[in-house]
Amino acid sequence: MIFIISALYPEAKPLIEYFQLKKVLKVSRIQLYENNGIVLAVSGVGITSSAIATTYLLTKYEVKATDTILNIGVAGAKSQKLQGDLIYCHKIIHHDTKHNYYPDILVEHSFSEGVLETFSTIVDLSMSKEVIGDLVDMEGAGFFEAASTFLPPHQIHVLKIVSDQLKPTVVTSYDISQLIKNQLESIAAFIKNLQEVSFTDPEVLTEEDLQLLQQLRDHLRLTITMYHQLIHLTKQYKIRTKEPLDLLQSYLHVEVKTKSEGKTYFEQIRKQLLYT
Repeated sequence: MIFIISALYPEAKPLIEYFQLKKVLKVSRIQLYENNGIVLAVSGVGITSSAIATTYLLTKYEVKATDTILNIGVAGAKSQKLQGDLIYCHKIIHHDTKHNYYPDILVEHSFSEGVLETFSTIVDLSMSKEVIGDLVDMEGAGFFEAASTFLPPHQIHVLKIVSDQLKPTVVTSYDISQLIKNQLESIAAFIKNLQEVSFTDPEVLTEEDLQLLQQLRDHLRLTITMYHQLIHLTKQYKIRTKEPLDLLQSYLHVEVKTKSEGKTYFEQIRKQLLYT
């Protein structure tokens, strides 16, 4: 099952139309739409509203280990260069608590990546000096924290389309829907990739594969988080390509003196496994 959380109906409307989602009989203030393995909830604005809707959705549908959830909507940005761009948020900052959240990106995508900072109030130009993220919104951190209670980080995704340069009042409902509509093909392709990937096959990696990954962990000085990401990445690579992990052997012979160098090689490995 693919779950989607959007804060506003104008964000949700193009997705509802594209995926031909049908409204579920209303049993709460949270609007639900469903069809063909996709369920969308309109949460309302704000950190708390997003967290409540996410928890409600995943509880109501009894989320399974194979399910995935996305937060899709618009966000502001300081940079005019990002206007209209679809950004995969690889880090989410809760502005008030300073907590950081990190999705594990294990599925191939063609988006730019950036840091999302979630505020509890509307952010405008007068607050620009407070912004440390590439993007700003009012839902991402609440969504991610709630979703991570049910699912691991590689099955939680935040996609934001840049709607304004910290001038939220100039953006109309029509503008929001058009921005989402312009990115529908890319969003649909990403969701299709998610639907085709299995995260639960325990027999994908052989004993030799696991030994190789352990050797890479030690040689590249990988952190525990990076090592778990490597395991997920190699599983998905083998499922997708049906190929052995021969491309990783060369990394056992690179010189690694610091954790920083190991991190650089890990990023090379991640890109190879995702895009080969």
